[in-house]
Order: sequence, then structure tokens, then C-alpha cells
Amino acid sequence: MVFRQRVASPKENFGKKERTFQKRKVHQRKPCKDIFVNRMVLPKALEKICVRAVLKGGAIASRYFQTEFRTSFKHSTHDSSSIVTEADLHSEKEIRKIIRGAFPDHAIVGEEEGGFDEGGYTWFVDPIDGTQNFARGWELHCVMVGVALRHKPIAGAIFFPQLKKLFHASKGGGAFLNGKRIHTSDKTLGDAIVLTGGLTSAARAEKFLRIWPRLRPLVAGLRMSGCGYDLALLAEGRAELVFMSGIRPWDYCASAVIIKEAGGLALSGKGNSWVAGDLDFFGVANKRLWNEAKKLLL
Repeated sequence: MVFRQRVASPKENFGKKERTFQKRKVHQRKPCKDIFVNRMVLPKALEKICVRAVLKGGAIASRYFQTEFRTSFKHSTHDSSSIVTEADLHSEKEIRKIIRGAFPDHAIVGEEEGGFDEGGYTWFVDPIDGTQNFARGWELHCVMVGVALRHKPIAGAIFFPQLKKLFHASKGGGAFLNGKRIHTSDKTLGDAIVLTGGLTSAARAEKFLRIWPRLRPLVAGLRMSGCGYDLALLAEGRAELVFMSGIRPWDYCASAVIIKEAGGLALSGKGNSWVAGDLDFFGVANKRLWNEAKKLLL
């Protein structure tokens, strides 16, 4: 199938309003004293809304997939981390409506529209993860929605619309793929498949070149997908170790809780449990593998 994409200027009008795509920072505010005691919600209820949101986002992405659509860039480098499409914007808008309808007092932080993490219930939205893949007509892209409380991930869902794969989990409830319980691998370092995301910045490339030579003689191989598929494969038990640097919370909030509920570890660059705001991420299939690998990674 032949398709085209039209590259718009950074201030292309995609609808009623003029939109700019300058990168927005995620701000953390000090929480109010009573923010944690009001309107407590069961993680399973949050998980259900995560699932509903990613399915809606996936339906929107599918509507645009391999058609002619407009793209722009968030900054002048025009690299893969900068690209944004009208599908991203449409997906995030509809996801926000779903979240607001269910939990109007919760904070939302999205890749395209930004937001504030205030320490209470905060929803992290990646309307299309792997946007470069999506824009080039590759099936390997997904929609990710996660929820954190006190910056700790407690529920999340990831949907790959072209692969028809739906991952979801919430704290204490286990992790699932298309309704079936999933578990991480019990393999050791010598049998481990290592995954990493796209090397879209000098900092990411530098960290990769520091870590990979140490791991290469000791593991089974390295793979790279350029989207959340790496993390899904780890949760599903088809890979054993993921490392990334220079990340944003919408990329990893949902993945972190899914990996943990599947039996794995979601860790920061210092080896602590990953929380929203940490810039480095290690996903590890099991504790034994982490004990073998941590001296090479930290």
C-alpha cells in the first residue's frame, strides 16, 4: 500500500486553534496536605479506565495509519523524538476526555499537551509511542496510559493496535495480555535477551556505549524496537533486560507497573524502584538476573 505524509510547519493549524509543538516540561508541584486522603480509588478501577483510554487511542491511531496525514516537529532538530502527527494530537485529546470523565480531580500529563505531576493521582499519556514508526507506516507502535500516586506507578495499559495486543495491570492485581495472566522470564544473564530503545540523543548513545560492551560477552543478544514493545516483551517473558536513559514518565509509567505485576523489576538508574521523574530505567525479568547484572549496569 502506498501512502504519503505531508510535513507541516511547526505552527500548522490542525483544527480550530493554532498549535505549536515546542517540547513541554513535566513540572512537579509540592502536594497539598490532604491530597492523598480524599477520593482514594482502587487500583483496579484505575486499570479499567487505562484500558478504555488506550483502546480509544488505538482506534484513532488505526484510523490514520498508512493514510495521508500531517506531521510536524517539536524542535528544530527534526529527529525521531521530535516528530508529532495529527493522530497524536487527536488521540491525546480523546484520552484526556475519558480520564476527565471518570476522574475530573486527577492530574494529567501528556506527551503533546504537557501537564503537572502534583504528587496525587497523576495520569501519564503517550498517545502514540513510536511515532516515527507510525509515521513511516510500521505496525510497531502503541498507545500508553499509566497512573501514579506519590509518583509511584499503580496502574497502566499498553495497546498495540496493529498487533491486537493489549497489556494491562494494576498494583496487587497481576499483569495481563489480552485477558491472560503473564509472567516475566526466569532466565539468567547468560541466556538473556537485552533490549534498548532508539538512540535518539547523544546522551542515550553515550550511555549505551558505556554499558553494552560490558554486557555483550555475557548475554545472548541485543534487540531494539524504537517503542514500548521492548517493555511489553519483557513483561511477557520473551526478553530479560531493558535499559534506557533520558526518558519521560509517559514512556514508562504504564510499563513499570505491568513489569512489576508480571514478576519483574522496574528500577531507576541508581537501582531503586522507578518513580515518575527518574530519567533512567532498567527493566529486569527477575531478582537473580539483577544480582548478576547490576555490577555491570550501575
